[in-house]
Amino acid sequence: MSRVLETVSRLLFKKGKVENTALLFNKLLTFFLGENLYQVQKPEDYREKAWEEFKKSLASYTDFLPERMGTHLMDIKTAYRLAIGMGLPSLFENGLLFHHTYGVPYIPGESLKGLARAVLLVSIYENEEVKKKVDSLSDLEKYLLNKREDFENDKRGLTRILDEQKISLIFDENNFQIEKAHRLFRDIFGTTERRGQVIFFDAFPKSFKPKELLDIDIMNVHYQSYYQNKKEPGDWEDPKPIKFLVVKKGVEFSIHIDVAPLSGDFDERKAIDIVRRLLKVGLENFGLGGKKRKGYGWFEVTEKRL
Repeated sequence: MSRVLETVSRLLFKKGKVENTALLFNKLLTFFLGENLYQVQKPEDYREKAWEEFKKSLASYTDFLPERMGTHLMDIKTAYRLAIGMGLPSLFENGLLFHHTYGVPYIPGESLKGLARAVLLVSIYENEEVKKKVDSLSDLEKYLLNKREDFENDKRGLTRILDEQKISLIFDENNFQIEKAHRLFRDIFGTTERRGQVIFFDAFPKSFKPKELLDIDIMNVHYQSYYQNKKEPGDWEDPKPIKFLVVKKGVEFSIHIDVAPLSGDFDERKAIDIVRRLLKVGLENFGLGGKKRKGYGWFEVTEKRL
């Protein structure tokens, strides 16, 4: 490590506040402790020290938030903790997704798009008439992404059925019905021939106070020798707690989208309304990020517009 980086790192830690949390989490701690981390027999001791330095060095407030773009779709808040980006490399084994410029945790636009897309796809698949015509969910997806001539001239008659039937939105408390859901799917999310006509922006916290909104969570590995060395598991082994960083419950995010029509017959207001409903279902019932089966990554919609 260069002397300059070492000096800068120590000065920042000495100040006791690093306003860009991503810089602190992904870079400075590594510069400050990383060289010693792998030179000891118990690296967990240095990780513990790193966690303490991380907590001490967090700024109380950051104004590194981007300007909002597009149409304000809804505000949401974490219904439990959010663990997004756990697979990212980190000094602590598990990462957290921070925006590389603004330094705040965020929800990528592609994740929101994928969630909305999955909700509509499953909603179409759950229709009984559709299930008779397709072999699987992936078969339905392939049909929806087909070239225009193959889509329109589908030999199974699936296009005709969906042109005539309304699709019930899954998990919707009002049993909302979608007309021509297959065509909406192609218009909103795109096909193999053309892009989708709705743009999903990254979702950022409405405000960000690192010391209040971030927390350190723990998961316990009970049979480490079994998972690492394939030895027989036993109750005599001590659990190995692994810490990881999360966004706390109750943190508000703002979701924005935009529309980029490819033709004059694209109904922008209808598309925005459908996307809002799809995301509401997905965020409240599917979740985002890691450990969703444990309740992480689920959200509440705080701004009701439906």
